[in-house]
Amino acid sequence: MKEMKHGPVAFAGQYTLLFTIDGGTVRWRSGPDSNVAVQGEAVFTPAGAGSRLAYSESVSLGIELNAIAGKVLRPVVEAMMARGMRNFIERMGEQLQR
Repeated sequence: MKEMKHGPVAFAGQYTLLFTIDGGTVRWRSGPDSNVAVQGEAVFTPAGAGSRLAYSESVSLGIELNAIAGKVLRPVVEAMMARGMRNFIERMGEQLQR
C-alpha cells in the first residue's frame, strides 16, 4: 500500500491476504509477512431474488498512537475500510453471478 501521512503519523501497510471459500462463506486473514493483522468473514445466503450478506472484519495496525492522533486518524481509517468493503462486496456479487 502507498504510505499514508496524517500529521506526524505515517504508515505504509504491507500485507497479503489469504482467502478460503466454502460454499457461500468467504474467510480471509493476513499472511505471515504482513505488518497489518487482518481477518474477516463474509457469509452469503439466498434471500428472495438476491443475497443476504453477513460481514465481519477486524484490522490491527502495528503502530502506537496517542489519544489525539487516534481521534484524528479514526475517521480516515473508517472511510478507507468502507471503500474496501464496498469494493469487496461488488467483486463477490460479480463472482456469485457467474
